[in-house]
Amino acid sequence: MSDIITDAVETMNRKIAGRSFDYKVRFELPGEGVFVVDENGARIADEAGDVTLKAKPKVFAAIADGSQNPAAAVMLGKLKISGDMSLALKIGALFG
Repeated sequence: MSDIITDAVETMNRKIAGRSFDYKVRFELPGEGVFVVDENGARIADEAGDVTLKAKPKVFAAIADGSQNPAAAVMLGKLKISGDMSLALKIGALFG
């Protein structure tokens, strides 16, 4: 499995520690793989989500480290969202 996906899963598990989830988010990093975040935490899995976020690995990394605002990434077309937009806003709050 891609080191980038493994690192992304570890990053998300740190960010969601102690938080409650009642939805599933699918992250697609083209060329690297897919992972999901739900009530069981972040894990490598190719499963459908209530909302799907798609971004190049470097964009995801920039959002995760705080150097890229997630809302700006959406406006610039760097982050694509499909599914329940309200859930995308919830997950985006983890990076704010």
